[in-house]
Amino acid sequence: MSTSPTVGFVRHEFLPPSETFIYTSMRSLQRYAVRVFAVERLSREKFPDGEVTALRDQPLGALEALLYRATTLSPRLSRWARGVSLIHAHLGQTGPTRC
Repeated sequence: MSTSPTVGFVRHEFLPPSETFIYTSMRSLQRYAVRVFAVERLSREKFPDGEVTALRDQPLGALEALLYRATTLSPRLSRWARGVSLIHAHLGQTGPTRC
């Protein structure tokens, strides 16, 4: 784990192939470590780098993904958020997330 402050990116999907601008902005952060929380991880071949916590990749993640989509509550998101200094929710779609 890095000693740099950590920026956490919250995305419903990380990342659709067309959202290269998000990946580029994440990779350009030099003074910060980056972690991602997502419901689902897409395009692993196009966006291979990064520490990504994807609900659907976790044990019982499909159930927690349903809970998160319905209520924006996720125990795993709450634990993940404790390890970041700043949460960035791109485009506002994930902005109402509660931690």
